[in-house]
Amino acid sequence: MSRRESKEKKNRSMMNQKRIYDELCKAEEKYRMQFEFAVDAIFLADVKSGILIDCNPAAAELVGRKRSELIGKHQRILHPPAAKKKKGITDTFSKHLKGKSGQVIETRVLTKTGQLKDVAIKANVFKLGGRKVIQGIFRDITERKKAEEELKKAYSRLAEARVELIQAEKANVIVQLAGGVAHEVKNPLAVIMQATEYLKRNIHSGKKDIQDTINTIVDNIKRADNIIRSLSDFVRVTELNLRLQDVKPIMTRSLELIKPRVKLENIKIVKKFIPKFPKVFVDDSKLEQVFVNLFLNAVQAMPNGGTIFVRGYTKKLDKLANRVGRRASDYFQFGEKAAIIEIEDTGIGISKENLQRLYTPFFTTKGPRGGAGLGLSVTRSIIEMHRGMIEVQSEENKGTKFVLTLKMQGGK
Repeated sequence: MSRRESKEKKNRSMMNQKRIYDELCKAEEKYRMQFEFAVDAIFLADVKSGILIDCNPAAAELVGRKRSELIGKHQRILHPPAAKKKKGITDTFSKHLKGKSGQVIETRVLTKTGQLKDVAIKANVFKLGGRKVIQGIFRDITERKKAEEELKKAYSRLAEARVELIQAEKANVIVQLAGGVAHEVKNPLAVIMQATEYLKRNIHSGKKDIQDTINTIVDNIKRADNIIRSLSDFVRVTELNLRLQDVKPIMTRSLELIKPRVKLENIKIVKKFIPKFPKVFVDDSKLEQVFVNLFLNAVQAMPNGGTIFVRGYTKKLDKLANRVGRRASDYFQFGEKAAIIEIEDTGIGISKENLQRLYTPFFTTKGPRGGAGLGLSVTRSIIEMHRGMIEVQSEENKGTKFVLTLKMQGGK
């Protein structure tokens, strides 16, 4: 090969190398621009050591740190507190790969201020300068997660509202039925009672079984009459005389009415109200009916004695829930302050199965002499007519607590 040919070959080689170099520079510049101006956060880390070797501005913004605070630090700087307790290289994204490069996973990252952000991560592993590097592309999905959570809550509230609507329709049918039954049965029952009392006075038989039979008839007529009276009470819960009142005297009157039972059953009453407990908008006679029913239920739940705790305090309703929201139809507005009254016993509690049926009309666990099973149905109706709420918390053998939420003076 001549000197000239050799020189031309050398020149062609140099030009080729320059072209490759220029292409590499352009590719690097293009990558750097895509890296720097990417909307998503991008982290680069050494797989072996777990050290962050680069990140783009979006990544620094995502975690609220400067790039200089991230580069050279271990990937644990991105971890929520729970993840930091783990040993070894437990970085936010490489631990999820396990040979599944490109898989999208959802997790959380920790910002400098301690805030947790939800992110979707797509990670890839490649070689860079002879070492294995992982690239994690982080997309902030915090707002999407919040929206999903709000949607779940809204769906839950909708489901609850649907159930309540069905129950309200059932209750309406029951009220109409109860009114008709009470009206039609009351008079014939009174006639039967009078006739039975007449027979009891005028049959002078030495046979004990005849008198026992008559007494059984009288007892069952009285039971039927009590059911009719309960039905009448259930139907009459239609109007309220609401006034701003101090609830403590109503509570005292209610306790006086059950005082003989409390003493007989060896039950202690413990009252604890906050100073200056606010006045509430209530019908005092109806609220007294509620208190008496809840106290009697508590007494019956403690056949071997126990304690009834009565508490009164105020609470800001700062969580969206059924009956608490921003709609005009909600009983309480979000952020409103309400009066809370708790009545808790140390009795036998209520099973999970029975908790679901607690307010069902005619449902009772007290046996044939325990009433018509309308007490708690009437109680809930009264509270809801006050645009209040009643909740129950119970566990078998650990007691039961009823929580009443009522409109208070200056609640808004």
